[in-house]
Amino acid sequence: MERAEGPGQPGSGFPALGDSLRNIVATSAISHGVDVDKFNAMFFAGLPADIAEYIQASSRVGRTHVGFSMLIPTPHSRRDRYVVETHDQFHRFLERMIPPPAVQRWADRAIRRIIPSLLQAYLCGVVEQEAFQAAPDDAKDSAQGFRTASAVKTWADRMSASRTGGGAVGSVADFALDAIGLEGRHPGAIGAAPHAAHYRDFVERQVSIILELFTHRFDPATLANFWTVKQSESIRKPMTSLRDVDAGGVIQAATRDPWRERRVNLETVRQVMRIIRGQSRAIRSDVDAEPNLIDMEDPR
Repeated sequence: MERAEGPGQPGSGFPALGDSLRNIVATSAISHGVDVDKFNAMFFAGLPADIAEYIQASSRVGRTHVGFSMLIPTPHSRRDRYVVETHDQFHRFLERMIPPPAVQRWADRAIRRIIPSLLQAYLCGVVEQEAFQAAPDDAKDSAQGFRTASAVKTWADRMSASRTGGGAVGSVADFALDAIGLEGRHPGAIGAAPHAAHYRDFVERQVSIILELFTHRFDPATLANFWTVKQSESIRKPMTSLRDVDAGGVIQAATRDPWRERRVNLETVRQVMRIIRGQSRAIRSDVDAEPNLIDMEDPR
């Protein structure tokens, strides 16, 4: 990527063709987070398995200069042949074929993951800005800021001592609940949480746990370093990007079916998962038949 971005400056001459990077052969890794404005052509060796990936990869070109994307269909792939036959209609409804993300908005783990981000956003984006505006013109430099962990501790202690507005925990929790839309939108409360009391208590507990990490008024660590040191499996540092998410977990098949009260044959699970993966990659459309599933109780 560094070579692709290149050291060239506007107005400078073109380097010799033998010395410049003219093309890149890449996997789907180039479809996310690659912002090289020099890309002007994209060739797909067969249609990607995921429509979202197809859209993402094709958008890597033409960012500054005119560009184009070309699909080179795989001849023996029924899916690729179908796309060629219905090219206009397929691309007209391309975005409608993106499956919805498997995200539960009110999942406790999702809310817990963003609480550090909301805490920092509240302190730096609300409290700090209000303090700056309230400071006299000749004292703006000394207005309260949150560059270090000690500043957060000092603010939390002062808020708790004032006994107004629920203290530090109540202030941050109110901001977080408003940010995630606890009460929904408009008079009809569109998108409101199904169990508001549960989520309010949950957010307040999480905020309290995080604020307890700030234990010293004289901690000189910057917030960035503080989060890196203090983060754990349950408390992660604030997100700086929508791509800044936790690593995927491991899904393990159950060994017993509670509905049919019988043991599960793991070979059946493997075959089912092969079919599911095949459907997600449109592989099954290229074969005429699949072997019959094994559906029997484990002899053990």
